Amino acid sequence: MTLHNTGAAGTALIGASSPACGTLMLHQSLNDSGTERMVMVMRLPLPAHGTVQLAPGGYHLMCLKPQPGLHAGASVPVVLRLQGGGTLQVRFAVKGADGVRVLFVTVDPNRDTLPVLTRYCAAFRPAFDGLRSTPDALLRLARRYRVAYSVTPESAEHP
Repeated sequence: MTLHNTGAAGTALIGASSPACGTLMLHQSLNDSGTERMVMVMRLPLPAHGTVQLAPGGYHLMCLKPQPGLHAGASVPVVLRLQGGGTLQVRFAVKGADGVRVLFVTVDPNRDTLPVLTRYCAAFRPAFDGLRSTPDALLRLARRYRVAYSVTPESAEHP
């Protein structure tokens, strides 16, 4: 899908939602020295009189916790949220994620025991793998991929 901004001012795509997905996230696929990876995008600029392409292998929307029965080839309603409060209601064709494996790395191995991690990853589909590690190895991994992390203290909302 190509987004067209016919206006004289730039804007940005800042979010998306769909009743077909528990969470709909904007990602960009990148090739980092021969390693394919995805990064979450919080804001996708849409320049004045410009276009932005959403497509596999580039910027795309990723559906987490899809509704039962959602499959490649289906068409789903999506609301795109724009900077400044505007929205666009569109339909997207569902694409498969062939060959994609997601690696979930816990930052709290004391809380995320093997049974907890197994249940968590299974809730997202079989293509999710879980990884537990030592604090030192986790720190090296975070530095390698230039990410920050923090452990959320347990509470009633986050047991």
